[in-house]
Amino acid sequence: MAGFDNTNRGVMFKSEKKKDTDSDYGGTLNVDGVEYFLNGWIKVAGPNARNPGSKFLSVSISKKSKQPEARSAPSPGLDFGDDDIPF
Repeated sequence: MAGFDNTNRGVMFKSEKKKDTDSDYGGTLNVDGVEYFLNGWIKVAGPNARNPGSKFLSVSISKKSKQPEARSAPSPGLDFGDDDIPF
């Protein structure tokens, strides 16, 4: 049996222990194999909105972890050799 493929899928769950600034919903999202955190806040549209007073979900997304940057090799012109350090 093949494993479930989560590529280009996500899920959000209601936050049970929410504080004032915490998101109402939280979860994860996979986009082309890269994992992201996903947060959502339930908000109410203001008086100048197309549908004043209607509820909507505002979302934010951030990468789960930064990909390590490739380290560059030392410059071929630098030779530290086995010289003794005079101090």
